[in-house]
Amino acid sequence: MFSARVSVLIVIALRAGVPTWAEINQWTPIGPAGGMVTGLAVDSRAPNVVFATTSGGFFRSTDVGSSWKVSNDGLRDAHLQSLVVAGGTVYVAGDDGVSRSDDQGLHFRRLATAPTLATALAAGPGANPTLYAAGINAGAWRSDDGGTTWTAINEGLEVNQPHPAAVIHAFLVHPRRPNLLWAGSEFGIYRSVNGGGRWARASAPFGCFVTSLALDRGGTLYAGCYVDPAFTAPPLPPALLVSYDLGLTWHPVVHGLAACGVTALLADPAGTVWAGTQDAGIFRTMNHGRSWSPVRTGIEGQTIGALAQALGQPSHLLAGSGLSLNGVIPQEGLGIFRTTSAGASWALSSRGLTATTIVAVAADPTAQGLLSAADPYQGVFRTRSGGAAWRLLNRGLPPNPQVEELVADTATTGILYASAGVSPPAFYKHGADPTAPWQLLASVPAGCFGPLTAGALGQLFVGGFSDGGFVASSEDAGTSWRVGGVGLIVIESIAVAPSNPSRVYASGFVASHAPPGPTFVRSDDGGVTWTGESSVATTAPHGLAVDPSDANLIYAAADAVQRSRDGGVTWETLVGGANASLVKIAPRAPNTIYAATGFPGDRFIPPPTPPRVIVSDDGGATWQPLVEGLPPNISVIDLAFDPVDSSVVYAATDGGGVLVLQRVP
Repeated sequence: MFSARVSVLIVIALRAGVPTWAEINQWTPIGPAGGMVTGLAVDSRAPNVVFATTSGGFFRSTDVGSSWKVSNDGLRDAHLQSLVVAGGTVYVAGDDGVSRSDDQGLHFRRLATAPTLATALAAGPGANPTLYAAGINAGAWRSDDGGTTWTAINEGLEVNQPHPAAVIHAFLVHPRRPNLLWAGSEFGIYRSVNGGGRWARASAPFGCFVTSLALDRGGTLYAGCYVDPAFTAPPLPPALLVSYDLGLTWHPVVHGLAACGVTALLADPAGTVWAGTQDAGIFRTMNHGRSWSPVRTGIEGQTIGALAQALGQPSHLLAGSGLSLNGVIPQEGLGIFRTTSAGASWALSSRGLTATTIVAVAADPTAQGLLSAADPYQGVFRTRSGGAAWRLLNRGLPPNPQVEELVADTATTGILYASAGVSPPAFYKHGADPTAPWQLLASVPAGCFGPLTAGALGQLFVGGFSDGGFVASSEDAGTSWRVGGVGLIVIESIAVAPSNPSRVYASGFVASHAPPGPTFVRSDDGGVTWTGESSVATTAPHGLAVDPSDANLIYAAADAVQRSRDGGVTWETLVGGANASLVKIAPRAPNTIYAATGFPGDRFIPPPTPPRVIVSDDGGATWQPLVEGLPPNISVIDLAFDPVDSSVVYAATDGGGVLVLQRVP
C-alpha cells in the first residue's frame, strides 16, 4: 500500500558543526556539481535567464549562468537531449518526447503527439514559430501550432534504410527564410526549401555523422561532425565542413582546428563562430571558417556538447561539457564553463547544477557528514560537510579510473575500498589519512570483477568467474585472499550478516553454458565453502540485505522484493513487479527497509513505471513510494545511511548526483 507524506524543512547538525539540509520524506540534491550538459539557451525576453538541459533534468539560471537551480516540474523523464526557446516558450526534448513551458521553465507540460526518444529540436523565426523535432526510429516531424499537433516530414530522408538516415541530431532554420532548413544525421546533411515537405541529401559523402549546424552573418553554413575515435588511419573524416551556397556543396575546413571532431557550434552576431569539440575544448574563427584558433585558458581538452551567448553581453559565453549522441558511448561532463572575457579565460560555473552520474555512495561508519561518492567518469569525490563541499580523491587511481563500486569499512573511520573497471579489473584501498594515495590491492585473485562488499573487522568479499564462479574473501583488509567456489554462478550480490560475520550470502545468475541450478548460495565459514540454497537471482551489487540482529532474515531485490526467514531456503514475495535491483536495511531501525530500481545507463521506461524508491516501516508488510524530489525516472543505484541517525538517507543516482532526505514515517 502506498501513501503520500507531507514534507517540511529541517536542519541536521553534523559533528563538525556544518549543517546539511534534508527535507522530511523529500530528496534534496547535495552534489557533487557537474554532469553531462546537452543543451543551452538564453531567454530572449529576460537576458539574465539561461536554461540548460542535462542527462539529469532541466536547470535554470537567473544570473547569466553563475548559479543554477533544478526545475523538473511536469517532466516525466530527466534524460533531456535538446532545448530551444521560441516566442517566449521553452521547449525541451528527450526520451519522453517534447515538453513545453510557458513560464520560463518553471513548469512543463508534455506534448502528447510529439515523437519520443527525441534527438533534435529546433524552431523557426517569429512570435509563433514552426517547430521541428526528430526521434530515434521516428524520422522528422513538424508542428505549426506550438506542439499541439505534429506531422511527419520524412520524404527524401531515406527512412526505410536498414539504419535510418533520418536519425537527426541537429536542425537549423534560416533566420530570414523560414522554409529553408537543414538536418544533420549520421550519414550527412539534408536540405529542404519547403519547410521539410521534401528533403534532398547533400551529394558529397561526409564519412562522419553531423552533430551541429550554424549559419554566420555572412551566409556561411557550418556542419560539425563527430568522428569515431576508432578511425586511426588516414584519410580521417573531417571534423568540420562549410558551405558557401546554403548547403548545395560542402568543403572541409580544418586549418588550425586541432580536434578529432566538432560537437557544438555557435555563430554570434559579431561574426565570430565558436566550435566546441569532442576532445580539445573550443576553437573560433573570424574569417568564415578558413582558419581556426584555440581557446586555451581553462577549457583545454574538454568535450563540449553545447554553446550559448548571453543576449546584450557578447563577452559572456557558456559551454556545456559532456556528450550524448545516439549510437555513441556517452561522455560525462564537468558541467558548465563560463567566460566573461569573450573567451580569453574560462572557469567552471556549475554551482547548483547537480547532474553527475554517481554509481555508489558510502557513509563513514562513525563520522557524520563524511561521505564518499563514485563517479565512473571522474573518480571518487569526498565531502566532510554532508555535501556542502566536495573534492576529488583520486591520487593513486588510474588516469581514467572507471570506478564501479565504492564501500566504506564497517568499523574504522576514513577507510574506503573501490573497484576500477579497467582491464583487468583492479581493486584499491584508501587509508584513514586523507592526504595519502589509494593503494592497489595487488593480491586480489585473477578473475575477480565484483561485486565488492565489506564485512566486519577488515573482511572483504569480491565475486569472480574463472572456469566457474567463486567468491574471494579477505580477513585482513585485502592483504591476503582465499577463494571459495560457488559452482557456475556469476555472482551479482554479496551480503554479510552483521550479527554473525561468518554467515555470508551471495546471489547472481547461472552462466549461459551451464545447466539450471541454484542462484543463491550461503557460507557459514566466512566464504571458505558454499552451499546452494535456492533460485533467487539478483542483478546488482546491492541486491541482498541481512537484518542487523537476525542472520537468517534476508531481503532480496530480484525484480520483486522478497524475504527469507530461514537463511535463504524459502522465500516470500513482499512487492511483486517492483523492478527492484537494490535493497537496504536502516542499520539503527531494522524494520525500515528500502528498495530501489536502477542501473548505470538505464534510460526511459514508459509510464506507468514502478516508483524508483519504495520504503517499508514495518519489516515489509506495507510499502510506500519515496520519490518526492527525485529527478523524474532517474535510476537510484545505491543508498547509504548516517552513522548516528539512520533516518538520514543518501542516494546515488544516474544523472542526479547524491541526494539526501530524512525519513519520518
